This record gives sequence, C-alpha cells and structure tokens, in this order.
Amino acid sequence: MGRTLTPERQKLKYLTIMLAEQMTHSAIARFLDVPKGTIDTWLYGLDISKQYVCITKQNGKILHNSGVLLDNFYDGLPPNPTPIFYIGKAEDMSFLKDKEIDIIITSPPYNLGQEKWPMGGNGRTPRESGIGYSDHGDDMPEEEYQQWQIQCLNEFYRVARPGASLFYNHKVRQRGGDIIHPVTWILGTSKWILRQEIIWDRTSTHNHTPTLFWPQDERIYWLTKGKPNLMDKSINVPSVWTEFGPIPRTNHPAPFTPALPKMILKAVGKPGDIILDPFGGSMTTCLVASTMGYKSIGVDISEEYVKKAEEYFQDGQR
Repeated sequence: MGRTLTPERQKLKYLTIMLAEQMTHSAIARFLDVPKGTIDTWLYGLDISKQYVCITKQNGKILHNSGVLLDNFYDGLPPNPTPIFYIGKAEDMSFLKDKEIDIIITSPPYNLGQEKWPMGGNGRTPRESGIGYSDHGDDMPEEEYQQWQIQCLNEFYRVARPGASLFYNHKVRQRGGDIIHPVTWILGTSKWILRQEIIWDRTSTHNHTPTLFWPQDERIYWLTKGKPNLMDKSINVPSVWTEFGPIPRTNHPAPFTPALPKMILKAVGKPGDIILDPFGGSMTTCLVASTMGYKSIGVDISEEYVKKAEEYFQDGQR
C-alpha cells in the first residue's frame, strides 16, 4: 500500500470524517478493530464539511442518507505496520545497519538542567526535579552535551540512506544572559547538509524567566544526506509552523505533538520509506508513521518508555 496521500487513503480520511459526524472515535475504532489513536491521527487537523452517512456493520458499506452507496470502509485501509522498538542509545545504534533509514524525525533532550524550571509560565507549578526524563538527567556540561549531539548526528548519518532527510527539533536556550543556538553544533558535523531552518511557533512556552520574552518558538532543522530523495511535487508547507505544543501532564515530559511528524511525512515521505526516531520518548513519531502506512523504528534509552509504547501497540491503549 502506498503512502497516505494516495487517492484511496485521501478518500478513507474523507469517509472517516464523515463517519465522525455520526459516531465517536472510540466507536469507529471498535468497529474497525484499530487503536483509537489511529482514528485520532487520521482526523487530526482536517476540516471537511459535514456529510450525513451511515455504515452497515455486516459488510462495511457506507451509505449516504439518500441511500446511495458511497464506498466500502474497508477498501484502502492503511496497513498500520507495527513499529520496531529498541532500548538503546541514539549515539550508538549498533542494532541498525548502515544506510537503511529514509527519514529521521527526532528531538533530543535540550540540556535544560535540573533546577526548578517554571514550566509553561502563566502560574503553572515548577517541576521539582527539572525536566523529568525517565533515564536522563538533562544536566550535562554544555561542551560535553554538544559533543554528544555531534556523535548522535554522525550516527544518524551512518544509518541513513543516500538522499535521506533528517528533521532535528531543538530550541535556542539561554544561559547567563547569552543564547546557545543549535546551529553551533549542527555545523560541527560536515556530513549532513543543512538545507533549511524551520521555525516552530508552539503558541505556548515550556519555560521562561521573568526577565526574558517568553521563548515559545523552537527550531526544526531539515538536513539531508546529499541531494534529497523527494517526490516530484511541491512540498506545499511554509517554513513557519504554528501548532500548539504538547498537552501537559502526559506520561512523558516533552512529547511531540502528532502534527509535526504528520506534516513532515506528508511533505517528504515516499511509498516504502522507513522512518526512525532515535530519541523516541513517547514514540509519537512511530504512532503517526504507522497510521500513515510507514514502517518505523523507535529507539530510547528508557526501558519504561519503550515498554509503554509496546503495550500501546499490543492493546491499542495509550
């Protein structure tokens, strides 16, 4: 099965939204025997006018209220490949072969330190133990942190196919009145080509100090291994992305919003691509990739996060 934007899958999304006017996402998920998160991801951010339809449970036929047969819901369903998860380090993915990955979408820990960050501002309660990752302190000496990130970027390059794309999410940080920009270490590796800097306007802030403007923007760097392998079409996405940040108080302190990997895969994904997130965390990248029909690999140092992701795909629950 091809990627999500094939006509069949576009039709599937359209029909799913029509059904959503009549049924809850949970009901659709039960009917199709897929995780509720799959339906949520199909519908995320889509705006299609209301249609009145019904579905016959015997054979999956979808009928307009006039009685006209529209389609069979089962036709064109994404295969939803189950991701492969590894407990491992992003800088040493020896379990992966050279040149086997087509698209890497990831966000490393930002090295924010362990002080009591006023997470989110607006009176939100500080996190007592810093950012709160399961198996990472996020308080490395800055020079060591940057060298670690260069090691990671080089390892990503090893596992990437020629023409592969890397989308690397980070933020500009502030220490002692000075800013630390991710380009500092991204340009420290001569292997990846830095093709574009994307601004992510989160419309919210994770942390701030009273003496600074609230840093509600982050960066997503598009890097490629040589000339990128892209579809012969316009990417059709601007370089400033406005999307509200992750919902607070989830089981991971800094999960991706599903809209980011979804937008990236729509823009540059191709049929048969293999997707990797080497800082998998909540494995949102893998969830989105699966619902779009892509094979994917998630890696994280935390056994806890990997087990939660495996449980989700086993029982269809977050």
